[in-house]
Amino acid sequence: ENVQSSKNMDLINCLFKFPMLTGKKLAEDLGISTAQALRYLRVLEQKGVLYSNDRQRNATYYFGEYIRLLT
Repeated sequence: ENVQSSKNMDLINCLFKFPMLTGKKLAEDLGISTAQALRYLRVLEQKGVLYSNDRQRNATYYFGEYIRLLT
């Protein structure tokens, strides 16, 4: 599944605004379901853009490259 929709730019902006985020936070920011937000986050994790803390519930996803630039 690709993150290819009218939400692409909103998703990118959200990652830069919140380089550490949860599915719930992304869902709120984009106005989508938490399930859809989690699908987006998992695709980005599979592609190596994000990494997570591997929790089964309430996982936090990290935009590692951007965080490294900021620290």
